[in-house]
Amino acid sequence: MGRLSGEQLIAFRRLAEATATFVSGGRFLDVARYAEANHAFHRFLIEATRNAQLIALYAQLAVQDYIDRALTASVEIVGDIVQQHRDLVSAFEYGDLNAARDVLAQHAQHSRTTMSRALALKAAPAVAPPLAAPPEPEAPRCPFHDLQPSLPPYSHELAWPPGLEPFKVVDDGSQGDPYEHYRWMREHAPVLRCQSATTDVWFLSRYDDVYQAIRNPKLFSSEVVSPPPLTFLTLFDAPGHTRLRKVAQPSFMPLSLEPFIPEIERRAEALLDQMLANGGGDVVEDFAIPLSIATISTLIDVPNEDEEKMKFWSDETFSYFGRLARNAPGTGTDEQSAMAFFAYLKAAMERLYLSNSQSIGGHIARMWKEGLLSEKEAKELCAFVFIAGHDTTTILVANAFRMFAEQPQLVARLRDNVEDTDRFVEEVARYRGTVQRVSRITTEATTVAGVEIPKGAVIRLLLSAANRDSRKFTNGETFDIDRDSSGHLGFGNGIHKCLGQPLAKLETLIAAKLVARKVGDIRLDPARPIQYVRGNNLTNSGPEHLFVQMRARAD
Repeated sequence: MGRLSGEQLIAFRRLAEATATFVSGGRFLDVARYAEANHAFHRFLIEATRNAQLIALYAQLAVQDYIDRALTASVEIVGDIVQQHRDLVSAFEYGDLNAARDVLAQHAQHSRTTMSRALALKAAPAVAPPLAAPPEPEAPRCPFHDLQPSLPPYSHELAWPPGLEPFKVVDDGSQGDPYEHYRWMREHAPVLRCQSATTDVWFLSRYDDVYQAIRNPKLFSSEVVSPPPLTFLTLFDAPGHTRLRKVAQPSFMPLSLEPFIPEIERRAEALLDQMLANGGGDVVEDFAIPLSIATISTLIDVPNEDEEKMKFWSDETFSYFGRLARNAPGTGTDEQSAMAFFAYLKAAMERLYLSNSQSIGGHIARMWKEGLLSEKEAKELCAFVFIAGHDTTTILVANAFRMFAEQPQLVARLRDNVEDTDRFVEEVARYRGTVQRVSRITTEATTVAGVEIPKGAVIRLLLSAANRDSRKFTNGETFDIDRDSSGHLGFGNGIHKCLGQPLAKLETLIAAKLVARKVGDIRLDPARPIQYVRGNNLTNSGPEHLFVQMRARAD
């Protein structure tokens, strides 16, 4: 989508029209020639991906031969298949991913039903067969039967308990706080297969399964889309990932962050004082976002006055990332905004290079100018650093406030035992993690929890579900500051452990100490329920708005 040239789109349109020649109404005029034209139409998109594995798999299906053997002129066609071909081309011409999904889903359903009718006709016995008639030949079998293992039922086919809608690939609002879903999945469907418009997606929810997968990048590859469409570390396997992470990671190490601590503390205290003066407010909008955006802007060395538009561009770019890399719904403006963000960052890096800035933005700029990164890599990597540096922080800080509001005794506990603040932050990361799920693709068929998963399956590792697995953490559904939370996956694990982890933990630690020192009473605002991020980027999920009431501690 969006990568076909004008000449390719013209060719695609001609192939769609060619299938119309061999169809009239609801019947085929010439099955063999229709099968040939239909095959050329579908093969066009497969080959346009330049994905050798996908092209080879499609060839194995022998679609043209299968259709040619199964269909006859007497089969009634279900739906307007030719018009669907045309509508698919139109979706590509307009860059409308949602329209393409809808057409493909409808086209697949109608094609399956048409083929089922054809197979039923072939399998039906002849009228009044002679007594000694030879047995009817076996009806052709769909080639998928030979390529796929026995598959478990889909999420929507399972008997979910009352009050829980079936788990979905993209949240529609029913799983904004997904932990009840996770609890049921760990016990009843630890390997859950979900249907999407483009492919099956498999969700792993138990700690051991998630941990083994995240530590085995050869079997569970991060390159779900190959080649990666953006220079975001989460989309790369080694050696590309190793090369790029070496550029960004040094700026997020604790020693590199130390010079920024006084400014982070000053900004955090000013934001908290304002909330106390107001009697509370929205933790996300009034504290977590402005703190995290100001901090990462300082680290990259972009002007404070640009923070608001940087936040907007960042959110839009995250949506663009989800759409390109995870087939998530877009915003309709995300590509335009991402291009504006990249252009802004390029101009910023030009300035930072000339001034020999020692910021992370200046470091990436020097790597670009010295030829170690391409311009595309530099712009997109800088955008990734900005997103990684504030998104996880925003969620972790907001969830820390939530824990204080739900369990106010924690405020006094940390006030009297400031050394426990580190344990508090780690338990927040375990109990309400910043990264809900990460995507992988299987490079070989494998078995997880007794379920066969085919090669090339899209996998989502549910880190936050694994973090509450009582097989790993005793009473995992309970927040316990005194537990040993080591091994939690709140920031991922392995080569893709969250780049922004040290920064997120530092800012949350500062915020938690301030709350313990300055807040006398804090609670969730009963009149304003928590609103959750819908999770369209398919990665992070947390509060979008979280209102609290609080007052300052009496001296």
